Amino acid sequence: MLIDFVPLKFFSLLCRPSFGKAGVFVILCTLVFGAASNGLAAEYYWRGTEGSHVWTDIVRWRTARDGTGTHPSPISSADTFIEDGTTAPMGTAMQTTAGIATFAGGTLILASDGQISVKGTGRGVAQIMNLVTTGGGLIVAAHTPKVVHNLDVVRFDNRAGDTRLSASTLDKERTLNLTIGTLVGAGNFTIDSLSGSAQAIFISVADATDYTGGFHFESGLVDFNNDLVSAGSLTVSGTAKIRLDSRVSFNSVTIGGTVLDPGTYDADDLAAYDAFFDGEVTGSITSTGIPVPSTYALFSGVIP
Repeated sequence: MLIDFVPLKFFSLLCRPSFGKAGVFVILCTLVFGAASNGLAAEYYWRGTEGSHVWTDIVRWRTARDGTGTHPSPISSADTFIEDGTTAPMGTAMQTTAGIATFAGGTLILASDGQISVKGTGRGVAQIMNLVTTGGGLIVAAHTPKVVHNLDVVRFDNRAGDTRLSASTLDKERTLNLTIGTLVGAGNFTIDSLSGSAQAIFISVADATDYTGGFHFESGLVDFNNDLVSAGSLTVSGTAKIRLDSRVSFNSVTIGGTVLDPGTYDADDLAAYDAFFDGEVTGSITSTGIPVPSTYALFSGVIP
């Protein structure tokens, strides 16, 4: 079993010189060592202050939740990094000029009380290769007033809970531009009265075909920045508005408390819901009406 975890080159290089009883002993020790060294990935918790520190400040990452333990040296793509809100929120990156500032860790986990403060502003982009939300949390534009804050997530596993999106706080008139490569999971995105803003939140998703969560907006202004097909749901209520200039598709759509029948809705069809749209509607919304398969059905092989 141990051999399965050891790269072939590593195994053959260390085991070739030894034979006989002594050789057996050396081989076994080498295998155990190789498996252990390849299987150990560290976890680090953010223990910094958002106003002063960003993710590149390695001493703010600690192996123990209480802030003790060691810090990474350097930040490695083999490790997992957790922002759980135990201390002040974190800034994912600082990039105020052209270029991309990429989070160097392997996986960044945003827990229910955690916060990612996006600081990739202007022509700069803050990038996360693999982001996992385990119970919600907050993603907020939190740097320069009246500037677009860019966050690019290559793979976003919105696993559970309600992940709040916020374009601005304290009337700073910031804009959040969230670009996602692959979106999966069953958690929701929300903009509630605590995180809403008069400034737009732009959302672009290249692939959401396996995403079964929902976009649930009760406040704020949202612009789906590209054509989108999702296996989840869209709910627009309260004072929320959608800037609809793309073609978006969901398994279910609810606007102002009304569940739309399956079909595609353009400007004329959505006129009755004008209060929930910003400006001229040039795109469309499709409700496929396809139920999301249950967990039992997926595992049993019986898809309704």
